[in-house]
Amino acid sequence: MTPVRTAARAMLAGIFVSGGFKALTNPDPLVKGAEPVAHRVAPLLTKVHEKVPTDPRTLVQLNGAVQIAGGLLLPTRLHRLAALALIASIVPTTAAGHRFWEFEDPAERAQQKIHFLKNLGLLGGLLLAAVDRDGRPGLRWRAGHLAHHADRAVRRSAKKVRLAAVSAELGRRVLR
Repeated sequence: MTPVRTAARAMLAGIFVSGGFKALTNPDPLVKGAEPVAHRVAPLLTKVHEKVPTDPRTLVQLNGAVQIAGGLLLPTRLHRLAALALIASIVPTTAAGHRFWEFEDPAERAQQKIHFLKNLGLLGGLLLAAVDRDGRPGLRWRAGHLAHHADRAVRRSAKKVRLAAVSAELGRRVLR
């Protein structure tokens, strides 16, 4: 990992560790905002397993734990997995906490819109972290590169075979 990539991921991770710690240790101020989203995902969670918690307070705490773990793992070699976990975390966080379209007060609406757009920017950074291969080529490039080299090798071999066939034919003509 390059120092720039590691530093960038550590900077991106800071807000998740901080926010996750706050949600895990003091979830009550966030529960009211999380209720609409928690009630919408509760049926999906119970389909996964009947013992999966569906109450908003526990979901806020679980989300906080995911943010702490993902934030701590983001600067490590597990950054792609951490980024995916944080993506899964930031979507409901944004949907629950920054519903700017529901505010009547223009100042409050503007503030929530700023936070919504900030989270959208964080989501973009997480998407980049999720697909970042530390400068190594991806599968598509490697497959294309391999196919190109295989094609060149076959063409070179075909030229040698044609040259050998022409040489053999000339040799037969000379010996007749």
